[in-house]
Amino acid sequence: MEFRWLTTEEKRTHTVDSSDLPDVLALAQKLQAEGGGLVREDEVIEMGRELGVRPEYVREALRLRRRAATPAPVVRAPAELSPAAENPVARAV
Repeated sequence: MEFRWLTTEEKRTHTVDSSDLPDVLALAQKLQAEGGGLVREDEVIEMGRELGVRPEYVREALRLRRRAATPAPVVRAPAELSPAAENPVARAV
């Protein structure tokens, strides 16, 4: 299939340094997610397969990501004591 709207430069095959692959693929995924909204979990698993990542690792990464995205419960600090409450002599007076 030929895309007629591509320029000659765009049709030319380019090489990509293998050290750049993670950055390029991460950016491509981010752009896809921004443009298309949500990606189903099974699609993410299939993307992982295409990259050679076993499904159980993708599922674990998704689980960890969900857990990290869940806000931590709010822990309230104990009520501050007034100086009189901290000092037994001041409390007696």
